[in-house]
Amino acid sequence: MKPNILLASCLASILFSCTKQETVIRKEQDGLHQAYHVTFDKTANSIAATATFRKGGAEGPAVTLDGTSAILLNNVSHTFLNVVSGTYKWQLNGLSDARFDLIRKGRPTVSNTISQGEIGIVNFDGLPGTISKSKGVEFAWAGTPVKTNQEVSVSVVSGNRKIDRKQHSGRFRLTPVDLQTFQKGHRIRVKLIKTGSVPLVQQDSRGGGTISYSYTVEREVLVAE
Repeated sequence: MKPNILLASCLASILFSCTKQETVIRKEQDGLHQAYHVTFDKTANSIAATATFRKGGAEGPAVTLDGTSAILLNNVSHTFLNVVSGTYKWQLNGLSDARFDLIRKGRPTVSNTISQGEIGIVNFDGLPGTISKSKGVEFAWAGTPVKTNQEVSVSVVSGNRKIDRKQHSGRFRLTPVDLQTFQKGHRIRVKLIKTGSVPLVQQDSRGGGTISYSYTVEREVLVAE
């Protein structure tokens, strides 16, 4: 066998072995660490969610459920499973509360819910439909007050150009320097994002875990000189 072919074969074998070991499938799935994330998209009127389970805490290896177990979001099975990372994914229409049910044969269902009432809404306050590159723009956000474990940020996107800002004194300012790379006459997407996390209501045999979330709302504005 030629040296370069042998080297390629060895590398492929190593990569395959690493991939196989990243996700662990366990027969005795007790004490799973549950990590859930939900994005409530006000503009799209939809929710996207993920669920990941781990053995031995948040830093342990990922676990996929066996054939006698299931994870449901609002009584709906996952739409995608990444077998390498062990991440279950959903995309659902509507802005309902999100309830995860971990179901296993012969054991009580482990249920955890995140409601929009816990998160609170966020919306734009004072963002005009047209912004000036030469003057910049300043605007605020309105909605439910931020809790100690929450944060509001803004993301501005046009093509491959992006600006991310965290909240400062409840207002956001985009300066002419910030906007200099955005083209006049183009529309840019401005997104408000409220993020946070809550503890689980039900653990799996002291396995621990969290539910993190994002609430987003987006507007398009025109860039003028």
